[in-house]
Amino acid sequence: MAVATPRIIWNNLTKAADVVLSASSSASGVSVNWVADQLPSKRWRSQSGWTIVAGFNDKIDFNEGAGSLVATLTAGNYATGALMASHIQTQLDAAAAATITVSYSSSTFKFTITSDGGTFELEWDTGTNALTSTAPCLGYSVAADDTGGVSYVSDTASYQSRHWIQADLVTATVAKSWALVDHNISASATVSKQSNATDAWTAPTVDDTTWDSAAGATLYVDYLGSTSTYRYHRILINDVTNDDGFAEVGVWVYGEFDEYAGIATGLPRGALDLSRKTVADNGAHYVDSKQHGQSRVFATPIATDAERTQLETMRTSIDIGESFILSFDPVGDITDSYFMHWDDPAEPTHIPASGGDLWTWQVVVIESLG
Repeated sequence: MAVATPRIIWNNLTKAADVVLSASSSASGVSVNWVADQLPSKRWRSQSGWTIVAGFNDKIDFNEGAGSLVATLTAGNYATGALMASHIQTQLDAAAAATITVSYSSSTFKFTITSDGGTFELEWDTGTNALTSTAPCLGYSVAADDTGGVSYVSDTASYQSRHWIQADLVTATVAKSWALVDHNISASATVSKQSNATDAWTAPTVDDTTWDSAAGATLYVDYLGSTSTYRYHRILINDVTNDDGFAEVGVWVYGEFDEYAGIATGLPRGALDLSRKTVADNGAHYVDSKQHGQSRVFATPIATDAERTQLETMRTSIDIGESFILSFDPVGDITDSYFMHWDDPAEPTHIPASGGDLWTWQVVVIESLG
């Protein structure tokens, strides 16, 4: 069996002081800047329901037989399916010759768009504004136009619109890995990791839609196949069938990673139980249940001068208690990844008989909870 080479994402670009974070929407009292806070419990959350953003998901192309027409939705948040359906109906009706009705089912959670005219086609695929269509947010497939009828039901249930979070790094910066900590994104979602030189997203230079649900339930780690050097980076979340009705992310880690071939794997795994037991005078005990996590040993039994320098650069860049992503087996088992920190990084120890170029280094890392 091949020996695993652990990786650490330690230079989280989203935490840089000059980075500008933004989102398609944020729930009341919640800041998108929380994705750069290392407390997973401080989660960014989108507004519930459907958020329409101009130039992103505000167009519906349709045809009544005499050529293509377009309805433009008004930017804003529509908290319920009924409100979203009502607004779509108003905008389609204003642009159409026939009378359009739109409804949302509280049992199937699908939209229905109906015309009382003789010809009615929804140009989800061939429409001029297909790249900014609202179709995916309503559960309609964009693989083909809806034709041959006058009433069309969405293909899947829809509980919310698509959402995005974005980082403007101010200057083009190298990044080749990313992670989401404490998110609610479902396994069936489509998540696009996008990068671009400009703040324009209809055709970003990098558009990686790989979303491996096996990469972790609430901690998702992905090491990109190629390095990205761009100013703008975005996570586009298409999870309309998620009945939570909103998107949520605790921490967004984005940056480079280092590999440490000298790190020993298979070292002790400890339990981290934050629960507390109190014993009363009569002997009865009470438990204040808290989160459970784990601790791991991070060690380099033998490291070269080059590896020592690499480790010291990382150590001096991560303050005590500052969290990072540690993957013990990023190629064979990406689920063996953790959001961790150290309390007191030990100093490398020189091996006396090594001729001056071999070292050992060992420290206990603790899972970051809360």
